[in-house]
Amino acid sequence: MLATSNPQFVLLDLGLPDGDGVSLLSELRAAGFERPIIVLTARDQVADCIDVLKAGADDFLTKPFNLGVLVARIEAVRRRYLGKPATKLMFGDLTLDTSANRVWKGAEELRLTLREWTILLLLADGAQSFVSKEDIEQALYRSGHQVKSNTVEVYVSRLRRKLGTTNIETAHGRGYRLRESAK
Repeated sequence: MLATSNPQFVLLDLGLPDGDGVSLLSELRAAGFERPIIVLTARDQVADCIDVLKAGADDFLTKPFNLGVLVARIEAVRRRYLGKPATKLMFGDLTLDTSANRVWKGAEELRLTLREWTILLLLADGAQSFVSKEDIEQALYRSGHQVKSNTVEVYVSRLRRKLGTTNIETAHGRGYRLRESAK
């Protein structure tokens, strides 16, 4: 799956059915994979934690774990990768508070659905890069889930109605991106 997609983030379980997660982690890092990776495992020995971090994990969480702790660790690792410890991002007249999952257009707070927020965060994470339709589909749906051909377009259209038509740019064949400032 990693060979054919470009995930924004990886949660890796060490107990893989077809191999060892530490070996996969080492292979990914050796191949130049630079996206954040948090390892989830039932292994709870200090040596396991050290091995995983040395192999290239950004964080390590033992099972069972609290979902809130996992979300907080994902946000912390994401902030480090963005190089922005602040949780507020600005794109023209839009302000995103990633820690509170809130967005404002000027002074008006907007209400977004979970899928709209997911797309908006993905576009914000991409900074000035275009995010492909395929990457958005992967962020919205689990692997193997059948996606209708116009699903991404429908959600982007809804976002444009809420954010303003000039805040999201489309490049056919490349994808979508947030504009730093609306034209």
